[in-house]
Amino acid sequence: MSPGRRRRRGPGVGLAGELRRSDPMIGLASRALPRAGGLAALVAAAWLAGASFHRAFGWEALTGPVTLATLGPVVIVVVATAARRPAPLVLSVPVWVAAWLGVVGLTLFRHGSPEASGVLPAIGDGLLHGWARLLDVILPAPGSPDLLVVPQALTWLAAGIGAELVTRTRAALLPAVGPIVVFAIGVTMTVPGAGSNLPLATGLLAATGLLVLCRRAEARPPALAEDQARSSVAPRQRFSPGPTALGLPLLVVITVAALFAGPAMTSAAGGEPYDVRAHRVIAQHSVPAISPLDQVSAWLGDPDRSLFTVRLSGTGGADAAANTAANIRLAVFDRFDGGSWASSAQFVPAGRRVPPIAGRPDAEEQDSARQIRQDVVIDRLEGPLLPAVDRPVEIDGTGLAVDVDSGTLLDTRTPSSGRRYTVVSTPPATPDARVLASSRPATGADTEVASRRPPGLPDAVLRLAVAASREAHTPFRQAYELEKYLRSSYTYNRKAPPGHTYHHLEYFLDKSRTGTTEQFATAFAVAARVLDLPSRVVVGFALPAGSQSVVVRGDDVLVWAEIKFAGVGWVPFYPTPAPVEVDDKTISSPIPGESSERAQAFEAASAIPVSSAPLAAGDAPASPTRAPWVYAAAGFAGLAVVAVVSYLAFAAWAPRARRWRRRAARTHREQVVGAWQSTRDALARAGLPVPVASTPAETARLAPAFLGPVGRASLESLATLVTKALYAADSIGPTDAGRAWGDEKQIRAQVRRGVPLRRRIVHGLTPSVITGRRELR
Repeated sequence: MSPGRRRRRGPGVGLAGELRRSDPMIGLASRALPRAGGLAALVAAAWLAGASFHRAFGWEALTGPVTLATLGPVVIVVVATAARRPAPLVLSVPVWVAAWLGVVGLTLFRHGSPEASGVLPAIGDGLLHGWARLLDVILPAPGSPDLLVVPQALTWLAAGIGAELVTRTRAALLPAVGPIVVFAIGVTMTVPGAGSNLPLATGLLAATGLLVLCRRAEARPPALAEDQARSSVAPRQRFSPGPTALGLPLLVVITVAALFAGPAMTSAAGGEPYDVRAHRVIAQHSVPAISPLDQVSAWLGDPDRSLFTVRLSGTGGADAAANTAANIRLAVFDRFDGGSWASSAQFVPAGRRVPPIAGRPDAEEQDSARQIRQDVVIDRLEGPLLPAVDRPVEIDGTGLAVDVDSGTLLDTRTPSSGRRYTVVSTPPATPDARVLASSRPATGADTEVASRRPPGLPDAVLRLAVAASREAHTPFRQAYELEKYLRSSYTYNRKAPPGHTYHHLEYFLDKSRTGTTEQFATAFAVAARVLDLPSRVVVGFALPAGSQSVVVRGDDVLVWAEIKFAGVGWVPFYPTPAPVEVDDKTISSPIPGESSERAQAFEAASAIPVSSAPLAAGDAPASPTRAPWVYAAAGFAGLAVVAVVSYLAFAAWAPRARRWRRRAARTHREQVVGAWQSTRDALARAGLPVPVASTPAETARLAPAFLGPVGRASLESLATLVTKALYAADSIGPTDAGRAWGDEKQIRAQVRRGVPLRRRIVHGLTPSVITGRRELR
């Protein structure tokens, strides 16, 4: 460049640049205040975005994790970029990501997770599967760490990225994109929850606007400084209204308008909000294979067996527990095929609240004085189904699933003694006598299953339905007279033979005329279907009236039936009479499970005259017939089930049988070789097949990491022994064989610990693994 040519001034050169060079504090102050305001606006936006999940968790569980996730990354980024030479982005981002792992491990997962053991596996499980569980669970969701990690991680990520953009760029709106996206995710994932996000949306709008204004102000210091330098007035004595001063009043007006206009626009839109759950198939828990109905006789045969303890207390008053129905239900069965009762329940993960049945008022709108709190501790109650008073509205416990239709609860984990949970229920009020007297059976698709009568109906059941309803002129009277007929014509005996098939019911009704509560309830339900009354069977326990703390024993088991009436819902009927003989002594007791309120209402309803034509005795509908292809399909399905069950049984038996055979080999050499073969089989079931051509020493060197030091040492020891057995068989003695099988046991134990159960099951069902075609020569 020629000496005479003048250098062109850049943006940092000129009067403003000379002023900043002479007084650096002016340039620093001109940027610090807008940047601090931008960071504050970002913190507010990120917090509001994370708070959008409040409809899923509630404020108490959500506030702490979201607040920490909002402040943590912003503070780290500010510290990393505050130095004269800011830390590079490739260093800053890993620091606040690692800080998140430490924070979440010390806060949310400090007590572990119900879904995974260990801090890092639990965090990984929450990140991978937490969002899916949040979509599956009934809202409000429990404050479980595997669920709370979803809003916490999203908020931390949005705050961290936004802080990096604020401190490293001049972008005005880009730092707010993260909080806006998180807010949209939170609103979408929590649509069914209670509450409103309109105030949060208004606050997010205000925070975003303030962030943009601060970022615009931060980008203007050079021009402002130059104007101040040209002025003869000191910088602090001169104020020039710019975009920030003009934008703040406009932002306030827009925010207030949005706050008041939002509810009006929502009301005008009407209709149901979009819910992403409508496009998701929720993984449902299957009904347990062992039916509680089949366990009734076993419980009655062990009357002193402690099943569980329940403490009842009223949420609406001190006497609430004493004024409600004294039964607690365990299972509901609505499917009957002539041989067994089954449930059509569809259990989904339970949150803290159980939604009401469609068509029934929400429990919160009912009389709160009827609500009952139950603190349950399981003792020797077997099976995954959990007892609760009908109808649950709130649940406090981990690993619970609920069938929304019947209100029954399921333990999704391995049942164990000492299991604790809490349920708040609102028992249905006894219907008015006049409503009962005029009720009609419910119809529609939801009662189709409860109205089916399988073929082969015994004549005894048909005669029971006809005889009991001969004088009844209304559906309610039919059910009521059927209940009375069974109570007065048959005898309850806890020691009667069990069973509820067509054959058992025929024997009970025609020959023995004595049965357990199982036969009384199932006979009532089947006879009710003959009368076109949709019915189902409930297994539960009768509690002493007015009890507050009860140890429920086997002697308390009770089975009753329910009839569904239109506009009323499921109405319980108790056909089991009072026991008349216990230990060869005649006693007098009330009807099991029936409250005095219910008895009075039903008696009053039966006395109300209702104008109706009497039913003819022979009007019972004929048993439905099925097409031949149905039976053929059932036969093929049965064969398929038998084949699958047989394969699974063989897959479970074959490896154990081979291991027993190898351990009982004739020579010690064969026993050592057999231990090595069993070890190879264990690795194959874990999805890590050993190459056939590899030597024992090579196999030991290829030991997977999940075996750990103990497993690797055992594998190396066993490899040495099997090499010795193959090439120096005469030197193998009983001590070597014992050591070999001890090493094999240790390796199998390490495989069980290190390989997920699902992976072992999948590989264990492979035909080559089942047949064990990896013989060592």
